[in-house]
Amino acid sequence: MGSGSLSKGWRGLTGSDTVAVGETFSNSGALSMLVRGFPIGRTLGAVAAVAGHLREDTRSAVLLVHEEQLSIAAECELLPGDRDALNRLCAEGGTAELSDFGLKFDAEVKLLITQSAELVGAVVVFGLKGSEVDENIRLQLDEVCSIATLAIEQKHLSEELSYRAHHDPLTHLWNRLWMEEEIARALNHSLETGLSTGLIIIALDSFRLINGLLGSRAGNELLRRVGERLQNAMEPGFAMARGGGDEFFVLLPNLTSSDRVSSFAAQLLAWFVEPFQIGDHELLVRASLGTAVAKCGECDAGELQHRADTATRHAKKSSRGQVAAFDSSMITMPPERLVMEKHLRFALQKREFEVFYQPQIHLPSGSLTGVEALLRWKHPSLGYISPGAFIPILEDMGFIEDVGDWVIQEAIRQLEVWHRAGLEGLRVAVNVSAVQFSRNEFANSVARRLRTASIRPEDLELEITESMVMTDFAHGLRQLTLLRSLGILIALDDFGTGHSSLAYLQQLPIQRLKIDQMFIRRITQADDRPPLLSSIIQMGHGMDCSVIAEGVETVDQARALAAMSCKEIQGYLFSKPLPAAELLKWAKQRNPLPVSA
Repeated sequence: MGSGSLSKGWRGLTGSDTVAVGETFSNSGALSMLVRGFPIGRTLGAVAAVAGHLREDTRSAVLLVHEEQLSIAAECELLPGDRDALNRLCAEGGTAELSDFGLKFDAEVKLLITQSAELVGAVVVFGLKGSEVDENIRLQLDEVCSIATLAIEQKHLSEELSYRAHHDPLTHLWNRLWMEEEIARALNHSLETGLSTGLIIIALDSFRLINGLLGSRAGNELLRRVGERLQNAMEPGFAMARGGGDEFFVLLPNLTSSDRVSSFAAQLLAWFVEPFQIGDHELLVRASLGTAVAKCGECDAGELQHRADTATRHAKKSSRGQVAAFDSSMITMPPERLVMEKHLRFALQKREFEVFYQPQIHLPSGSLTGVEALLRWKHPSLGYISPGAFIPILEDMGFIEDVGDWVIQEAIRQLEVWHRAGLEGLRVAVNVSAVQFSRNEFANSVARRLRTASIRPEDLELEITESMVMTDFAHGLRQLTLLRSLGILIALDDFGTGHSSLAYLQQLPIQRLKIDQMFIRRITQADDRPPLLSSIIQMGHGMDCSVIAEGVETVDQARALAAMSCKEIQGYLFSKPLPAAELLKWAKQRNPLPVSA
């Protein structure tokens, strides 16, 4: 090889960065830098220095290609053509000529290959054309290559472990651990600034239903799409993460006003108006959002999360698809929750559940036309528990499907008893849970029960909600069409409270619309025909459906409904929900009284 020393003035180049390497780098010093994980630019410069110190009279150089960038240790910068040539050399191995130095060079390539057979770079030794590389240089370069490979491998592993520790593997968003650390940092920073910190938790209302209906693959894809949509909604300074399951977190640091949290939560909720296209399914997904704000020094990260989570659960319970802001009044334990869970596990087997029935009245004649079956639970020590308290727990525990099937079976059995007792022509309406409705075999299971019963299929009415159908419209339409083909009546419950398109609803084989009691409460002496209520009734008739109003409590309300051509009602005006035996007694003793406008 030619003469000349490269021990002075070596440079390690990584991209456009240049790092000077002094004469003081010794062999051992360079190796220790590699092991300690110094920045890659300085590390490469140290590797170059090692090669330069091997033989002071040898014109040699070391070049390392790492992460698709060429890092150079040489006396001069290579021109673009040289970089391309070296890239090819590292990819193919062998000998190449680099002409832009004004001299011909031989080059020898040593590939950096990890234990897992991953190519992470290459070391190139080049010298004057026809010269040979000293064997001692080869041996020491082998050692340099081994340690360089180890250093890069450790760097990759460290980066991978760090990424996995702080990212969600499904959505590739930040994960809950990162968010908890970020919340803590934001709260600590607020001690210096005096500003507030906000947290929003977003929970998908119908994810469990979709996952059970379409499978985990579709559920995972939905989570990815939701994550992407929410990520697009983020504003500078805000941070977002997946909290696990169907939850997403949004952190809003450095707030001057808590109003910013509620307004941004409303913006996020609006992103769920448009459906998600998952494969062949168009899914309308609703979300419940809980918000919490911590003023400077008010609470720690764990408490802020607890508050936001409490608000989210409150939003789910009160009215799904809404935003709830944390309030200290929300921190109340459900009555005897643990005791209730313990007893609910065996309530069905111990026959602690009962079905009460609320009459449905035909206004023009005052006659009893049907009843609605309503689940009740008589706790061994606490007595009757409100359905609003125990039904959500049944859903959380995954028992609502079995209990719902039992209610249908019991309602059919009881209707047979009433028919034999003289209440012929009476029908029974049963609420169907979202979990029941999501099962492909649901319609067939109802058909099997009817085949062994003495009632007519049209004596059974199944009540479903708009959200249950719109979650997966194609599945909902197939399910309802099959049920209707059996002769079963279909009622759309809580009509008017959803956000469904009338064009979709008109495709459903429904026979009855149930108007939610929130509209009935708007009837007053001063306004006996609220425009919205009147429009809903006319809409029902336009869909060729009979209309029934629930929650009717006064004669004025009944008369107003009759004036708006609503011919059936149920509510405390006529009777509260009754046990089966009392309902029979009530029906036989009453005198039908027509109600007119």
